Amino acid sequence: MSISLAYVKQYWGSRFDPSALAPQFHGLDGQQVTVRLSSGRRVHGCLSVTGGWQPVYVLLPSETDGRGWIPLTAQDEVTQ
Repeated sequence: MSISLAYVKQYWGSRFDPSALAPQFHGLDGQQVTVRLSSGRRVHGCLSVTGGWQPVYVLLPSETDGRGWIPLTAQDEVTQ
């Protein structure tokens, strides 16, 4: 299950701070994507955001690509 950016923004209201969100992932939350990490590794999974007042995009990898969530930065890119 992923959290939508719209939900996080609505929840936090005026305290919401999008400054840590990597712009290349805007509009993709909840979608299945393949991301090339800054390390060069490609990972497939569902894109989500953390639920705090200053969220970051995270990738929830598919079962074949690993476990746990991966925080995404401006150095990572969508490859599909």
